[in-house]
Amino acid sequence: MSRIGKKPIFVPSDVSIQLFGNSVSVIGKLGSLSLALPSGYTVNYVQSEHLLHIDASTSSDRALWGTLRAHLNNMVIGVTNGFLAKLLIEGVGFRASVSGQLLQFRLGYSHDVYYQVPEGIRVVCVKSNFLYLFGMDINLLSQVSASIKRLKLPEPYKAKGIRFEDEVIYRKEIKKK
Repeated sequence: MSRIGKKPIFVPSDVSIQLFGNSVSVIGKLGSLSLALPSGYTVNYVQSEHLLHIDASTSSDRALWGTLRAHLNNMVIGVTNGFLAKLLIEGVGFRASVSGQLLQFRLGYSHDVYYQVPEGIRVVCVKSNFLYLFGMDINLLSQVSASIKRLKLPEPYKAKGIRFEDEVIYRKEIKKK
């Protein structure tokens, strides 16, 4: 049984929750997010206490109970504060630049690599080798940052490539004869 699913979600006073049958909309200062609930789950919002509860009707429905609670909690955090992903580009001559929603990378290939950033994600290039991605939908932000990282994965010998700022790359010893 999920212990996470039992916990109520605290909703700040500047966030409004709208329930439409099996869908939940969370509206805050950064925008709005919505989630369609599977059948068997109900959401109760106690506005006086600013608490959101998720209930599962049967024991077989409890499989996604904690996951749905985590998604709703991430939606509340996303519309109030947002999420940030920091990417680091390591390598001689490796750099990135931003023009609008288009990212241009120089990653050691014979050509430049372009990546179109979807709506809902803001990208800031602090230096030529630091990218900050900001968005309120953590699922979209994670998908975009993973797609960017996949353009040039860090190799284990010199750790050249794109990685998260706090990611540790275990280096291998140089090949010997």
